[in-house]
Amino acid sequence: LTPANARRCMLCTDDREAADILANGHLNRSLRQCVAEGVDPLLAVTLGTLNAAECYRLHNKGAIAPGRDADLAIVADLKDFEVTRVFTAGREVARNGQMLSAPQDIDSDKVRHTVYLSKVTEASFRLPLRCGTVRAIGLIPNSVLTKNLTLTVNRDPNGDFDPRLNPGLNKLAVIERHRASGRIGLGILEGYGLKNGALAVTVAHDSHNLVVAGDNDADMLAAVKDVKKIGGGFSLCGGGQVLANLPLPVAGLMSDRPAEEVAAALERLIETARRELGLPDSFNPLMKLVFLTLPVIPELKLTCNGLFDVSSFSLVDICKD
Repeated sequence: LTPANARRCMLCTDDREAADILANGHLNRSLRQCVAEGVDPLLAVTLGTLNAAECYRLHNKGAIAPGRDADLAIVADLKDFEVTRVFTAGREVARNGQMLSAPQDIDSDKVRHTVYLSKVTEASFRLPLRCGTVRAIGLIPNSVLTKNLTLTVNRDPNGDFDPRLNPGLNKLAVIERHRASGRIGLGILEGYGLKNGALAVTVAHDSHNLVVAGDNDADMLAAVKDVKKIGGGFSLCGGGQVLANLPLPVAGLMSDRPAEEVAAALERLIETARRELGLPDSFNPLMKLVFLTLPVIPELKLTCNGLFDVSSFSLVDICKD
């Protein structure tokens, strides 16, 4: 950040979970970080308000001035940015962390029940390999980047990939869930560490199809069925049983429950995933799946159409023969 580019930069909060926002804040967290790094507090505020409003041509936002909406956040100081009062269109709506009126109910029926699947069975997850040398997605801790690995894997007597014959590897599936087209992409995942179960999600940038990772087809199917049953969200299955889930009924992406409730449910789900399925503490198992389908972040991703090599920007075969 320099004086020359400061009016062309803005702050962004992306993929923040409820627990993170409750504990650390939202844009005010970004403002704290800027000031801690030596950015002038008023310039930091400009990055988070006026610059963003001008970029997106929100001409009635971003500044305290005649003709602008009186959307105001009052903070205790310009170091910690603790918000004490919030105004929307000149009306005070929150004070000291508490809403002053009940949230407005909206009709969300049109964006509910959005998990549309053609018939999915255990056979849908069968991954036949004509060779033993394959492309695999390699996870990198604390990063949305992935590796494009070349691995030698063991196949079962039918020539299929079975994670239980390949310690350290999981099977990954991406199922198109908006039009029930039946398209399913299958791949191999290294570094996830899931054992004796499966985890399914419908938050999966940017197409937000249904993603499931597991070490056996039966639990992968159970997780898919549960996600459909709850209208989208996160589901953790093991031994054919649902171990934990979090419904996200609004478009399969959002909850209609209070943030505190969502945060607690997410914490329970992640704790269960680590305790029951052996997922490591080194990364958030949910967020890892969320980004494995984004085919613009190197190196290898999986879509409902198959493996996507970001470097060549093309679909590639799982076999390297």
